[in-house]
Amino acid sequence: PPFTHPGHEWALYMDSDAIFANIDAALEDGEHLARAMNDPAVHMIIARDRPSGGRINNGVFLLRRSNWTEHFLGVVWNATQFLLDAPGQRNSRFGDQRAFEFAIEQAEAEAELSQSPGHPVAYVPQREINSFPSTYKSGDIIIHIAGCLAGARRSRPQCAAELGRWAAKGA
Repeated sequence: PPFTHPGHEWALYMDSDAIFANIDAALEDGEHLARAMNDPAVHMIIARDRPSGGRINNGVFLLRRSNWTEHFLGVVWNATQFLLDAPGQRNSRFGDQRAFEFAIEQAEAEAELSQSPGHPVAYVPQREINSFPSTYKSGDIIIHIAGCLAGARRSRPQCAAELGRWAAKGA
């Protein structure tokens, strides 16, 4: 079972094209993050992706150790319809993203139906956990060069060079 290490309530996931930009800051330093982490109804914290019009970007997120999280990850894992290629359409490039969106929509609908207080998913401003190079400001905790290693915009050597530049800056 996931999250079996005792003493840790939250797990942070980061894509391999994300780096810590401010190692002196704690996640709890983010105003919205701190509020979400202290809300017992919240089990997932994720940022909305401004460049895509408010969709999520699952390159960086937090999950609380809970039964809700185990169920959520099961829904994502089993949402294989988003990884398959349809005739004339390639879905697999952002299949993980679509599977997350599907699982989040399902979780929010279940919360509404059960009339649970609060929402299991908290959305925080992008710069609190998932700054992009175009949105980065000094002091941001994590910078995510989204799609870099997926080859979306750069070659692997270009991506490695960009990650190296940000790491050398200490962001």
